[in-house]
Amino acid sequence: EDQSNSTQVVLQDVEFNLSGNFTCEVTIDTAFSTAHDIKVLQVVQLPDEPPKISVGTEPLDSGDLLSAKCMSSSSKPPATLKFLLNNRTVARTDPLFVRQKSQELSWSDLSLNITLTDEHFNAGRLILRCEAQIGNVYHKHAELKLSTARDPIPERVSAVNSAFLVSSTTALHVIAINFLTLLIN
Repeated sequence: EDQSNSTQVVLQDVEFNLSGNFTCEVTIDTAFSTAHDIKVLQVVQLPDEPPKISVGTEPLDSGDLLSAKCMSSSSKPPATLKFLLNNRTVARTDPLFVRQKSQELSWSDLSLNITLTDEHFNAGRLILRCEAQIGNVYHKHAELKLSTARDPIPERVSAVNSAFLVSSTTALHVIAINFLTLLIN
């Protein structure tokens, strides 16, 4: 019930063969007026988990080839996938208009091979996102921040070793005391 609203009803534990044309008829007794509408009901099985991204080599810079793959687990119908690089679409699967009568689930995958240019970087960053969608009932994504040759490298900070200073100072005091003892004797 919490997933249904005035335009969408979610039914659970139904069979795929329930898909088809459904008619809804509403009758008002006082004016004895009737209205009806016919809509297609499609039974779907959603993926068990969000999509996953795998990427080739990193770090990346302008001129490098970004190779990635996105995979969505089995569903019916299969999810459509889309790659976004810094919020710009760079690859997508074709929407699937096939009406499958079989009970079989299908997985989806999408490969990306793109040569990076300066335009792909956003302040030196590359954020790769894969979105999986099934109609208007399922929308999940996976996101990776890719390491780049433009990532800031922390400066090396050196500090004087205070333990060395203490022991050196102590050693100087011991030498000075030994020297003074020798002079006095």
